[in-house]
Amino acid sequence: MLKGTPISETELAKDPKHPVNEARIKSVIEEQTNEKVAEIDLQLLSGIQKPGKRN
Repeated sequence: MLKGTPISETELAKDPKHPVNEARIKSVIEEQTNEKVAEIDLQLLSGIQKPGKRN
């Protein structure tokens, strides 16, 4: 998300040299680096969500 908007719906999606067509940053980084990337839920980090629980 970029200022509350999915990356794929921002001006970055229209970049002529490096368009971002994927909303998930994890997927973009994995594609560009050929490395495995992990995600950590922001709600979990902020303490709003308890470990092991999914919304």
